[in-house]
Amino acid sequence: MTHDPSPPELNQIATDYFLRRREPDWSETDEAQLKQWLKASPHHTAIYAHVARTWASLAKVPRPVLASDAAAQAQPDGTSAGTSMPEPAVVPARASEFAWTAPPAGVRGTRQDERPPVAHGWLAHIFGRLAPVMLVLAVLGGAAGWYWWDTTPGYRQTIAHTAPQPYTLDLPDGSQIVVNTGSAIEVRYYPRRREVVLSSGEAFFQVMPDAQRPFTVDTGPSRVTVVGTAFNVRAAPPAMQVKVQEGIVQVQPDRTDPRRQAVLLRAGQGISIQEDGSQYAAIPTDADTVGDWRKGQLIFRQTPLQTVVEELQRYTRHPIRLARDQRLIALPVTGSAITHNPETFLQALPQLLPVRVQQRRGEWVISRR
Repeated sequence: MTHDPSPPELNQIATDYFLRRREPDWSETDEAQLKQWLKASPHHTAIYAHVARTWASLAKVPRPVLASDAAAQAQPDGTSAGTSMPEPAVVPARASEFAWTAPPAGVRGTRQDERPPVAHGWLAHIFGRLAPVMLVLAVLGGAAGWYWWDTTPGYRQTIAHTAPQPYTLDLPDGSQIVVNTGSAIEVRYYPRRREVVLSSGEAFFQVMPDAQRPFTVDTGPSRVTVVGTAFNVRAAPPAMQVKVQEGIVQVQPDRTDPRRQAVLLRAGQGISIQEDGSQYAAIPTDADTVGDWRKGQLIFRQTPLQTVVEELQRYTRHPIRLARDQRLIALPVTGSAITHNPETFLQALPQLLPVRVQQRRGEWVISRR
């Protein structure tokens, strides 16, 4: 079992990296390790940037007047220089010092193009001993606060729905999710994003527009991202299906592989993705029938028989087996079924298609006639 560092631990790691990087023995291997750590998470990048800003702020702390400085401040004629002090020396920066430490989008921060000035003398001596402690204390308040603010959901809901009737979940932003029977779903709302995980089953989403907080639905390796739209997602092995009623959605068949391009779907379009995200294909979709199960019916318009069987299977008490015949599974079906009594539609199929429907040993069997 791996251990995820806590915010204080992340702050300490960022501070250690920052201070060590200023030492003369900093190596290319150290640099590579730091870059790898920064790329591992946007939180790492933001915390490191905060450490850098804190260092710059501390370097500007006014120098106090100390009694031991009197001799050093005396002029050649014996007069005192008062409280004036020379300009601090500037240490040249590495070209890459802050080239890749900009905070992620949405995090306030400025680009740093050179190393902040470092004062010699009292500040260098004292800061050299206390810098780690000062940085950790300063960073804890800002970075940890940002970390918790960005990673702690303000709203969270988990649903495992088994009742035959659909369940409607009204969300705080006015969005709505209708959960079908046999479904498991988790909703998390963060300050900058809205996330849903559909572990199994089916749900219809009516999403309120909010460009500042994208709405995502994850199921297996696939992800659907929208700003505001209405669409249906079904996670039922061996495939995941997305159908769009209105608006536009972006579908990532495999979000774990950055080389895979996302697919844009518009109203009246759909996609079927293999469970592992490896393959996908467009599926025929009518915008006005997307999510029709919410009304207790399933509407088919020239729908392949295999798809019809997959839809009916969710509501039948016994499994449905379709004979392995390519011509059979592709037969187009037009009609409507009632979700609380799908067996009636099954028994009527021979009137619509050249098929036989029989009950054998506790299952429905469909074959050609």
